[in-house]
Amino acid sequence: MNDRDYNSERRRFFRIGALSLASLFVLPKIRFLGEDPLAHAQAGKSTAQKLEPVKESDALAKSLNYVENAKAVKTGKRAADPQTKDQFCDNCMFYGSLDKEKGTCQIFQGKTVRAKGWCASWAKKPA
Repeated sequence: MNDRDYNSERRRFFRIGALSLASLFVLPKIRFLGEDPLAHAQAGKSTAQKLEPVKESDALAKSLNYVENAKAVKTGKRAADPQTKDQFCDNCMFYGSLDKEKGTCQIFQGKTVRAKGWCASWAKKPA
């Protein structure tokens, strides 16, 4: 190995070392998709409680026939199907409870749904 190869390898070693050292300080400061993952994890349910509720007028809600109060529906696709009488968001596999009246839904991500609501994506929660 001559001096030229030695110096090239030495410079490469120090460049990689400097980048590695810098990444130890920079990477923890980078936020994932605009959110600090540590702060999000520490916030827990308080973050979820700040979510907006799904409105029946939202495009996705309309396409899935979402209703906030499934018992009050007299007409429409839900009332026409007698098998849906015991189907509510709170007994759906996509529902996660926040309190007695509302929860999160994997279908309507980033929003809350009413516990006694219903949509066409309802699926029985596994026992």
